[in-house]
Amino acid sequence: MAELVGTAVGAISLGIQVCQGLVEYYGSWKDAPKDVARMCQSIRSLEEMLNAVHAAVKNNAIASQAESGVQSGIDSCTTSIAELQSQLIKVQEINGPNIWSKVHGQGRRLLYPFRESTLLKLNGIVAEMRENLSFALDVLQLQTAESSTEKLDYVSTQVNSLSAFIQSHHDDQESTAIINWLSPLNFFVAQNDILRRRQVGTGEWLFETPEFEAWLAGTDRILWCSGQPGAGKTILASSIVNKLQIQQSSRDVGLAFAYCNYKEHDIQTLANLIGSLVQQLVQCHGSIPDEIRVLYTQYSSRNTRPSEDEFSRALLSLIGKFSHVYLVVDALDECNPKTRSRFIEKLQELPTNLRLLCTSRHLGDIQEAFADAAHLEIQASDSDVALYVEAQILQVPKLVKFCKKAGDLQGTIVEKLVMKAKGMFLLAELHLESLKTKTDIKSLRKALDVLPDKLEKTYDDALERIQRQPEDESKLAMRVLSWITHAVRPLKVEEIQHAIAVMNFDPDDTTLDEEGLPDEAELITVCGGSAVIDQDSGVIRLVHYTTQDYFERHRSKIFPTAQADILCACIRYLSLDPFGNGPCATDSDLRKRQARFRLLEYASCNWENHVCGELDDTVEERAIQFLNNKSLLSNAIQVRSIEFLENISTLSTEIQARWVYAHLYRGFWGDKLRKGVPGITIAAEFGFTRLVDKMLKQGNSINESGIQGKTALHEAARNGHEATVELLLERGANTEAKDENGRTALSWAVQDGYEAILQLLLNKGANIDAKAHNGMTALLWAAESGLEAIVQLLLENGADMEATSPNGYTALLVAGSEGYVSMVQLLLQNGANTEVKDIFGRPLLFLAAQNGHKAVVHLLLEEGFEMKEQDRDAILLMFSAAMDGDEAAVRLLLEKNSDMKEQDGDAILLMFSRAVDGDEADVRLLLEKGVSVVARDRIEMTGLLLAASKGHAAIVQLLLERGVDARKNPTVVSAMMIKAASEGWETIVRLMLDNGADVNAKNRQGMAALLLAIKKEAIPVVQLLLEGGANVEVKDPNGNTALVYAAQLGNGAIVQLLLEKGADVEVEDQYGNTALFWATKLGRKAVTQLLLGEGIPTVEEKDASRMVASWGGFEHGG
Repeated sequence: MAELVGTAVGAISLGIQVCQGLVEYYGSWKDAPKDVARMCQSIRSLEEMLNAVHAAVKNNAIASQAESGVQSGIDSCTTSIAELQSQLIKVQEINGPNIWSKVHGQGRRLLYPFRESTLLKLNGIVAEMRENLSFALDVLQLQTAESSTEKLDYVSTQVNSLSAFIQSHHDDQESTAIINWLSPLNFFVAQNDILRRRQVGTGEWLFETPEFEAWLAGTDRILWCSGQPGAGKTILASSIVNKLQIQQSSRDVGLAFAYCNYKEHDIQTLANLIGSLVQQLVQCHGSIPDEIRVLYTQYSSRNTRPSEDEFSRALLSLIGKFSHVYLVVDALDECNPKTRSRFIEKLQELPTNLRLLCTSRHLGDIQEAFADAAHLEIQASDSDVALYVEAQILQVPKLVKFCKKAGDLQGTIVEKLVMKAKGMFLLAELHLESLKTKTDIKSLRKALDVLPDKLEKTYDDALERIQRQPEDESKLAMRVLSWITHAVRPLKVEEIQHAIAVMNFDPDDTTLDEEGLPDEAELITVCGGSAVIDQDSGVIRLVHYTTQDYFERHRSKIFPTAQADILCACIRYLSLDPFGNGPCATDSDLRKRQARFRLLEYASCNWENHVCGELDDTVEERAIQFLNNKSLLSNAIQVRSIEFLENISTLSTEIQARWVYAHLYRGFWGDKLRKGVPGITIAAEFGFTRLVDKMLKQGNSINESGIQGKTALHEAARNGHEATVELLLERGANTEAKDENGRTALSWAVQDGYEAILQLLLNKGANIDAKAHNGMTALLWAAESGLEAIVQLLLENGADMEATSPNGYTALLVAGSEGYVSMVQLLLQNGANTEVKDIFGRPLLFLAAQNGHKAVVHLLLEEGFEMKEQDRDAILLMFSAAMDGDEAAVRLLLEKNSDMKEQDGDAILLMFSRAVDGDEADVRLLLEKGVSVVARDRIEMTGLLLAASKGHAAIVQLLLERGVDARKNPTVVSAMMIKAASEGWETIVRLMLDNGADVNAKNRQGMAALLLAIKKEAIPVVQLLLEGGANVEVKDPNGNTALVYAAQLGNGAIVQLLLEKGADVEVEDQYGNTALFWATKLGRKAVTQLLLGEGIPTVEEKDASRMVASWGGFEHGG
């Protein structure tokens, strides 16, 4: 016990101090967002766990049989404590709230303590420590349970019931939050909108084809439905989804669908697409699976999203919870090509109980991907086209009137349009639009005789009809189509209305009159069927992606001045009288302004995107007038800033978004906006060289500073506009001007890698070693950004290699700590000082190892770098950090430190702790080379605990084979067994049972291994535990039995295993519900039949009312 107290108390005390330091640092920030508050709470919880273990150790409250288990739990945390200490040192290098003086790039880059990677790493370390400490606490719990004659009883039945009720309400709210978080895509809206456009009675032929019937039955797992543009593939896909929704009568069957859209490439990423499928299957499942809750907990607090692979694993897991899953993906050809190939790969990797149906055009990559799949060609049947045409005729009063006058006309229209359509609804729709323009029956009949049968010619004719309209109508239509085609993003109807209104201004108009807004219906009518409005989103769009393609291919001919016209409209809108008073004083005022002026956001954020080629003098003069009016310009910048800050969470983390908003926008951006921003800096920021030239000739100051103190030269240099930089230098711009952060234009050019601009500035004599307020030089910026070519150029021009940042980093230390191997070589070749250390005394080798840069560690060791005797404290961390499955690095480190003293045993222990993270070869090597330094039973027991907790069965087996006596620590082994069961690790469960684990042991939450394995639906583990004597009637603290768990999950295999072991089917939970009740209520048909097969008595009358509705779900079940 003395050894345990001596080593453990020291480690735990250090952990407590580090936790307190982190909480003190992050807690000192005023108005900290919920991310920091949540992280601080997590660290406080960790501190409480450390205090609990510390008290037990210090007070000798640990029985001898549990001592080694607690020691192992503490040892497994040693690496994490060291890493936490390292993180604390790094964040303390930043001088607290003065961080905002160092924010640059419009809030895009925040310094170390608040980077997503920093917060992610801190949360990860804390989570791992809490998990490892839970083993020590579980051991203490099991020890207490063994010595007690009373069973663990949480609370009275009354309190239990109340707690369950409150938890149920909380779960409902959390479930909604999780479902909404899974994906921003909402294909239910698309499904409703598309199905609404379907003509009743069409598409029924599809359901009678052998190909569809085989897919529906599961004979063919994948069905690819291909067809030409406009054949009605999307409408058919919505009909299929609708049919499956109607037939879905059991939660054993899953359904998900996706509608790819060429206009939504930015949001329809692979992660979002797969996330949407996960979202829909979660809703089908009826409850949130544990793995989804884990994902939500892990990522939502940081306002980030899981990776594509994590979503894919979640989708794979969810599909396994259903007997089969239907997945319908429409318009794969409209998916971004890069996303499409990976999406198809992910879909094809899904299990055999998935039935996948995809629609698309005939594209080579899609055809190749589905070469082995069942195939069905989609072509609108003549009868479907006829139905559609007949229905559309009835919607046009003029055509109805003509058909009444000429009895044969309706039949003729239908016959001709069916013939010309050639299986394409789109052609029939466009031809109908052409007929709507005819003013008499004779001209309509003539038009029927000359209808084109090619899509391109049909669009040509449609455009000609639009242009033949009366001048005002034609002009309106062309403006609407021009905006839709050229807008940077989809526009809503109100935005188009405001855009058209300002385009109708007289030359001197500066006031928007509501009476000048065009009618919404008129916008669609004049476009002759080429544009539609989505009812749910309010977006005005082209009728089909082929329409967009047509206009884009012919844009220079159809819309020769579109970009200049839109630019002029944006500038005129931004120059309206109400904006002459400058930016709004409050957020509320700004929101009201945006609500009234619907084009304000688009014009403010995108006007520069419509500068294309050389502008005519009139447009240039308007642009200069706008830029020179500081009030108008500040208003636009304010709107632009708000939109940027609201969207920044998609680029980084919530903490960054909120803190940038609070300190950046309300602080110096707000002050600067009120004073006005010089327009020449904005022109330079966007690289408008001609405008800059004209503004200089008109007398604008070349060195006037704007936002964050940046001059025009700063803005041009940091945005890579070489021609603008060259012009400004020729006109005498000050190369040594510094912004509010003390940075020169050269500093910005370096950081963003603009080599040509750097050379221009050097040629003009710019100071190569100028320091910013934070002490960073151009060479340090280049090294931090990994820009080796820039570093080379700076060295050739005499940059000071030994210049240091406030934390003592030279370029060499920066390159090594960031892992830039070739840059480290370059600096060494140029004579960089190899003895340099940072302000904490950490040398280069240590920094590289600490950050896990194995290649740099290899390079430095091979170059002969060694730790000096005075660096022994650093060795411990360096050894730990170097361990990442790198056997060569382990050998080099051991050889370089072959003279390790007995007191360096902790270094070996740390290396061993890292090695058991999955690399068997490293474990073997350390057992051979290093274990002699440390007490063998301590290191091996720690290794066993870590390997078991991380699921590395091979390493567990290795340690047991080498003689680790696990049986002398039954409580520890039981804790390992419980963990393995909860994760579904069959081999480790078997090994722990073979080495003395109590099969009926419970964790601190009162959950037995059997219940945890059932929750995981790990059938082999359940079977293993039952064969090992697990109590089949074990209950959780709420009275739920193993059979109830299995019934709720709908897992027939587990139910069967439990029944075979004699599980009592009539046992009730705390609410009086049996397993049969839950199976029926949740639609688990197969499980219900299993339970009924056991001869269960008729459902008691008290349950009847609750079960009637559930039984109704089986009437149409398969």
